[in-house]
Amino acid sequence: MPRLTLQALGRKLLDKRGNRGIRDVAQEIGISPATLSRVERGYLSDLETFGKICRLVIGGGAWAPPRWPAPGAGEEPPPAGA
Repeated sequence: MPRLTLQALGRKLLDKRGNRGIRDVAQEIGISPATLSRVERGYLSDLETFGKICRLVIGGGAWAPPRWPAPGAGEEPPPAGA
């Protein structure tokens, strides 16, 4: 599987954000605008931020937190809207 560099992750995030404002997207992800800007430039501050960014960029695009545990991991997923 190809490796994704932090710079490539930043470019993917910037592409995903499109013309939306950095403040709006940062708020929806749950990080500060300054952190979002750093990630878009190829820097990353901590593992929690990395997870939030990956859920957006790699996970399919919803700006929502993941369902945990993941469906199929031994427990039923939460009901829709939970």
